[in-house]
Amino acid sequence: PDMIWFKSRSNSTWHVIHDSVRGAISRLFPNETNAASTSFDGFVDFEPNGFSLDGTGSGGDVNASGRTYVAWCWKAGGAPTATNSAGAGNVPTAGSVKIDGADLSTALAGTTAATKISANTKAGFSIVTFTFSSPSSSQTVGHGLNQAPELILTKTTSTTGTWYTYHKDVGTGKHLVLDSSSGVTNYANGFSTVNSSVWQQYFMSAAASHVAYCFHSVDGYQRLGSYTGTGNAIGNYVFTDSNGDGTGTGAFEPAFLLVKRTDVAADWFIYD
Repeated sequence: PDMIWFKSRSNSTWHVIHDSVRGAISRLFPNETNAASTSFDGFVDFEPNGFSLDGTGSGGDVNASGRTYVAWCWKAGGAPTATNSAGAGNVPTAGSVKIDGADLSTALAGTTAATKISANTKAGFSIVTFTFSSPSSSQTVGHGLNQAPELILTKTTSTTGTWYTYHKDVGTGKHLVLDSSSGVTNYANGFSTVNSSVWQQYFMSAAASHVAYCFHSVDGYQRLGSYTGTGNAIGNYVFTDSNGDGTGTGAFEPAFLLVKRTDVAADWFIYD
């Protein structure tokens, strides 16, 4: 895997995300605004057939004795081996942008050059790191996918900051917050552009490092969508086909659900 989201199921510890782009030991907390931490928490490394843990050190977030855990794992395009220094609009530094396991050999999209990208275009998932030297409403970043992301989770990693979150059905000029129960926030300059090559983002910190986790729907595999509750004792039935009503293509039985009410403040829920 290139990204793992951990949570203790038996204890009230924080959620933890590790990814291969930022480096295995660097952890983020999707329920908190903290900067990335490299304090040892029991996670060691990504392996060809899973991941490895160590019981020494603090370990409580992912590997304390006797606790039960869940780990949700995603495969992107492999761990980059270099940092892109080529600048916006140029072919990125060899090893810095991995698309389906291979180096990108064409110009990288975006007015701000991503420092690293790992993208799995078939699975509709990419991990992007970038730095805004002076944020403006016109800055865009390439995501490495061949179609527009429908969910983008963004976070400052070098400083404290909010998890600004884009969802296609919330729309552009608006956002949700992963670390908060708040509803939709309107912000005209935030996520005003999301297309097949880049997304636009303004509300990030200057001279700070950032990461984005980008997802789009893939027939038969994953679906990003929305629905309206009825409060009925039986129902709603929510479809995963391309039309969202049972008449389209690519329906499947999901194994992981991330759900958030958007009209009022309400918690995020994960089911698997």
